[in-house]
Amino acid sequence: MPARFFLPLLLLISSPAEAAYERPVWVTSKDFGQFHVVVSDQATAVEKFAAEEFRSLWKLSTGKEIEISGRPQGAVNVWIGLAGLPAQLQEWLDLSDLGEDGVVIRTRTKGETRKMTANHLILVGGKKRGALYAVHQFFEDAMGVRWLTPEFTYFPPEPVEHIHEMVYRHVPPFAYRDTNYRAFVENPKFALAHRLNGNSTRIPEEWGGHTAYTRCGFGHTFHWFVSPEEHGASHPEYFSEIDGKRQTNPQATQLDLTHPDVLAITKRKVAEALADSATHERIVSITQMDWPFWNESWPQKAIDELEGSPSGSLIRFVNEVARSIEKPFPRAFIDTFAYTYTRRPPNTVKPRDNVIVRLCSIECDFSRPFQDSTSKLNRAFRKDLQGWAKGAKNLWIWDYTQNWHAFQGPHPNFHVLQPNLSFLASNGVTGVFEQASPSSPHSDFEYLKGYILAHALWDPEVDWHRLYTEFLALYYREASPFIHEYIELITKKAQAHPEPMTIFSKMEWMDYDTVMNAEGIFRKAFDSVRDPEVRARVDSAYLPVQYSALVCPPKIEVATTCYRLRRPPSLTFDEYWERLRSLGVTYLNDYPIEEFRTRLEGKTPPRYEEIPIARLENENYELWVTPTLGGAIQRFRDKRSDIDLLKGFESPLEGRWVWQEWTILDPEAPAVEVPVAKSYEIIESSGARLSLRTKLANGLAITRTLGLPAGATILDLTLEMRNESSSAITPRVKLHPEFWTQGGYNPEIWVETEKGWEEVDPDRRMGQEVLAGRLDQEGIRRWGFRLIGKGAVLMNTVRSEEISQLSYFHNRARDHFNLEVYPDQSPIEPGGRRVVHSQYEILERLPYEGPVTLYGLNRPKSRRY
Repeated sequence: MPARFFLPLLLLISSPAEAAYERPVWVTSKDFGQFHVVVSDQATAVEKFAAEEFRSLWKLSTGKEIEISGRPQGAVNVWIGLAGLPAQLQEWLDLSDLGEDGVVIRTRTKGETRKMTANHLILVGGKKRGALYAVHQFFEDAMGVRWLTPEFTYFPPEPVEHIHEMVYRHVPPFAYRDTNYRAFVENPKFALAHRLNGNSTRIPEEWGGHTAYTRCGFGHTFHWFVSPEEHGASHPEYFSEIDGKRQTNPQATQLDLTHPDVLAITKRKVAEALADSATHERIVSITQMDWPFWNESWPQKAIDELEGSPSGSLIRFVNEVARSIEKPFPRAFIDTFAYTYTRRPPNTVKPRDNVIVRLCSIECDFSRPFQDSTSKLNRAFRKDLQGWAKGAKNLWIWDYTQNWHAFQGPHPNFHVLQPNLSFLASNGVTGVFEQASPSSPHSDFEYLKGYILAHALWDPEVDWHRLYTEFLALYYREASPFIHEYIELITKKAQAHPEPMTIFSKMEWMDYDTVMNAEGIFRKAFDSVRDPEVRARVDSAYLPVQYSALVCPPKIEVATTCYRLRRPPSLTFDEYWERLRSLGVTYLNDYPIEEFRTRLEGKTPPRYEEIPIARLENENYELWVTPTLGGAIQRFRDKRSDIDLLKGFESPLEGRWVWQEWTILDPEAPAVEVPVAKSYEIIESSGARLSLRTKLANGLAITRTLGLPAGATILDLTLEMRNESSSAITPRVKLHPEFWTQGGYNPEIWVETEKGWEEVDPDRRMGQEVLAGRLDQEGIRRWGFRLIGKGAVLMNTVRSEEISQLSYFHNRARDHFNLEVYPDQSPIEPGGRRVVHSQYEILERLPYEGPVTLYGLNRPKSRRY
């Protein structure tokens, strides 16, 4: 490598937060051959390993071989651990409250006192790993060593000229520091160098060990303790009651946390697991399964209502288990989640001191820091975090670092990694797990993100800009300015997008122009590199750009009869697929990479295409329908008020804020609810009517007819389902409009019965941002919602004899409100048909005068409309 390359790098890495040039020189490079490592015979195995580690790193940093013994022998003595450290060298060392991992580094200079006849370097710390961590900290701060990847540790090409006096003391605020980036999972020594100590690291005891969970599991463990397969048939009462029925399907139930047998079984299995666990396996996870279906039976529902959150019954349950292990297992902890519907802290009950609450940030916007008050998602998370911090002694965080739609997709969150950890530390968090891509290589900047995160887990106030800059310079060399330019491009683009960048982002923020700009940047990057190893690193960084070119949202032009879509030049699907396989990529996200083939049907999306738009319009309303995009109604505009109640027309490929037929969850075979079909055909199109038809794989033919006569203020919708198979079919199909609520307050939900108009009190709260519930259709003539402050009321007229249920779902963070109509769910015989008639009208105000009551309750409210 040309020598001219190293000078700026050496200047870069010789500037730690405490500027070296402001401190006196301790020793110079002339003294490096006179170093001697001192470790007592009474030292721990970890301290003896630390001594060997120092000797090895010293040879790699300076080229000098040095010896280890139990007594000082050199002109410069390196003391590892407190055992055998003379009292005079312990003066002015603050050794209080170091815990397991705290670090103290101190240099002492010959002649500093009358008895100081040699130079000394003291590397000590917490009882478990402190001395070992002090060794790695010393080589990072004093010698310029950088552990960048498992395969690439950077040592300056020439030894540093001198080492300055050092007085360093640090106790990490996070006692538990964990991330499962592949580099750390597969390389325990690499994790050790970064001072990680969590469950993912698998660091052996002789290297300092790690804190691990028992064999009960790391998360989503309810069924490990009480399994539906084992107990469902004989004891359905152990599992969730939903709508009055116990659910025992393993993929569609949780536990009844108020049943005494469930508690007894869990206590027994926890005790057995702890009795059979290794010393470092100190945590038992009792955590909800990774799906909804929370138990609604009494008394659990009563407890949750009292506590204001399902976390109420959960914390009461784990507290009882924690109480049972306090005496027999005093070093053990019970761990549970504050996750999705249990994220909100309970009103009164507090976790016991041997309970860990892991608050999960899965709903957050990762283009903005947690403390960014402009983000609705992050404001809600911050409120829950601060609520838990008031009552939980052991508050840990399960955080997310990659794009869970596709690990290979760009996910520009570099600027929030360290600020988020700093915010967590300042709010009483004592443990953090940063979830990443643990097994498959080439996720988006996996090494760079892991580097920043590991340092920030150790010291949340670290200068992440310095870490970022030095990594780019050392790892990408001549191409580093272009990698920086690309990261700046995508970061600014994601931040400017109005929608949050969640962990399930489909890169809504990415567009044609951004991909083309990124392609140009990488052309310059490749042109700058000659070293094949560095070129391979740039090639890995380029993979997300190739992914983006293949799948990114197209440039869209709206014509009268169609959308015109243009996508950037890209590899074909087969070319990209072979590239993934050649690089050893095995996972797209939580699913194997084969899911990517399924997602794109093994085809390259066309670089140019036209998506037909069928329009239905009169003096009052305007509707746009895209038959080939799941038959979606993309736009429902009230011309009189110029209010759009659907927003899909702005980004028609996203499938959000549109109106379709969706599947209904089958409790016997639960699966994610989705649009029933990918495409419909138009069977009638006139000035006042539009009919679309599709046929499902089970033989159910669906016809949706929209009627909008001239001058009408009511939109007619007829849904016909015809069984064209030879067997009876349960029509698991529902009307699923995702109305755009346009921000602001929760919409008011109203129903009209024979008693008049009544406001609905939402009966189910799943987190702060979601209101959901079901209504008994009997007696309801009309229902709908009022957008507060928008001057719009959407009314839906139904025929109760044709339907089985009305369901509403408001996701405030996602800005949509669903008014779902469920057809009669009795089977349709072969050749039979079922019809649902539904009407929609947009009004300026509620169509009545009178006092307001809450639906189903005798509680009058004071306001009138």
